[in-house]
Amino acid sequence: MKEKLTNILKQLKENTYLHYMILFIISVFLFLPLLGRELTETHDGRIHILRLIGVADAIKAGQIPPLLSPYYCYGYGYAINLFYPPLVTYGPLIFKLVLTYYSTAAKIFSLFTIFFSAVAMYRFTLQVTKSKGISLLSSIFYIIAPYKLSDIYTRFAIGEFTAFIFIPIVFQGLYNLIEQDGKKHYLIARGAIGLCLTHTITLFYVFLLCTIYLLFNIKKVFRREVIQKCIIDAIFILFICSFFLLPMLEQKMRADYAIFEPRLMATTIKYTDSQAILLRDLFWGRSKEEIVYSISIPVVIGLILSIFVYKKVKDKKYQNFYLLSFFFSFLLLYMSTKYFPWYIMPKIFGNIQYPWRLIGIAVFFLSFIVGINFSFVLTKMKEKRAQYIAYSFIIAISVLMSIPLMTFYQKDVPENDYSYEEKIKSAQKISYMAINRDYMPIKALDVRDTYLEQRDANKVYLLQGKANIHEENKQDLTMKFTVSNVEEGSVIEFPYFYYQGYQAKLVTKEGEVYHLDLFESDYGFVATKLPKIEEGEITISYKATLLTYISYGISIVSLIGFVIYILVLKKKEKLNEKNIKA
Repeated sequence: MKEKLTNILKQLKENTYLHYMILFIISVFLFLPLLGRELTETHDGRIHILRLIGVADAIKAGQIPPLLSPYYCYGYGYAINLFYPPLVTYGPLIFKLVLTYYSTAAKIFSLFTIFFSAVAMYRFTLQVTKSKGISLLSSIFYIIAPYKLSDIYTRFAIGEFTAFIFIPIVFQGLYNLIEQDGKKHYLIARGAIGLCLTHTITLFYVFLLCTIYLLFNIKKVFRREVIQKCIIDAIFILFICSFFLLPMLEQKMRADYAIFEPRLMATTIKYTDSQAILLRDLFWGRSKEEIVYSISIPVVIGLILSIFVYKKVKDKKYQNFYLLSFFFSFLLLYMSTKYFPWYIMPKIFGNIQYPWRLIGIAVFFLSFIVGINFSFVLTKMKEKRAQYIAYSFIIAISVLMSIPLMTFYQKDVPENDYSYEEKIKSAQKISYMAINRDYMPIKALDVRDTYLEQRDANKVYLLQGKANIHEENKQDLTMKFTVSNVEEGSVIEFPYFYYQGYQAKLVTKEGEVYHLDLFESDYGFVATKLPKIEEGEITISYKATLLTYISYGISIVSLIGFVIYILVLKKKEKLNEKNIKA
């Protein structure tokens, strides 16, 4: 009986498939309380439900790619999917195909982000340490981190907690490139693409950490094959992400939007400095907003064990990353506190808004260290069965300690997610106050309390000159109307926020066709100048820009190329293995 128990416990520590099953069970355990949590009561839950509904509405309206919501902001056409990384929209919408509610789809998506985060951490740690036992511990600590659970339960910051999947993938590829054979360097591109399409703030800070890592290994970087592979990865990252990056840059170059304005988005260094936390917050307590900054008691204990473990790590390469993980962990935790001199940092660093976001990235390095430390201490036990029992005990206690973090949020609320969704879907037009205003033209936002509130959302306005406007018919992002007795140079304003991609055509009574040049009005709407005509019909519709379609083509071709590139590398690796065996 004892021998059978020992074998079972041994499997717990050494069987990869069993480990994946354990990680999935723990992921479900961490996820289940979310089913009783209303996303509308989280910090960002309403916004993400609105994003899903807005993109779905755009698709239903025949808009491909679905970038502008036709019904939000009084029906002025709102860029719900143009400036925000799209993976965290399309992912939940896939689940929505078989589910009734968008909120449920978002929750199910979060379950898979927890599980795939664990798998990514497991694979990274296994590649570095070659120990399945360490890998299981590290991956569990990675997904039960209090900050990560706050990201889900308090904030429902879907972009940020999805990014947890890709941080380990980036460093797995980087470690393989610098310290190993470089055959899996493409993981750098895979992880970076994922970060770019989920959470650009995390991408920026991970990029900085990767740069420091490369500088730390500068002698190994300046090798022809390493530089070549870095260039290849960079090309794939930029080309595959072009469908998101190029349209966004095109819009930014032609008009000013709130998302890029520090004074509106609280992305100034002064604001960032004001949001830093106290050092004690890293060890106990929670914020007024119910965000837990604590790195947890097991992690603190695991870090203390480093005193006894560091010198036991014999593999020099492995020891270097272990040491660097310490440096990154403490740097990131230090940057989250009020003791870090944010006021001297370049403006771009202010994009993080809240320094405590860096705790999420620190969790990656902390989990790696703590998994190693606990595992090394356990191996010092002489009796194997006692070792396996202690290993199981650490996992069980660590997971159970996360229960208070999840059950804390179960509350009775006046409006549940389902009723909120039905209210939004049944409303023909949604006020700009019902959604974040991050993607509005700044000109429109500046006159929100005057012009925007008073404007008729179904009317074309004459801003300059003389013209008669009648028979206005607006359907989603398409509108037709007639004009007559138009004076040369008359300026009209369409009831749509200004974004690149609108096309307007004037057909005169005599059959003459004008393709109208569009520009942004003083109020942030699409406007145009008219030629002198007696009578004609104008049609305006949103079609996306030529660059947008080109960028999607580039991304699709590049993605296919990337897949082929990986398959070729794997085929070469298998052939080399066969030749070595022969």
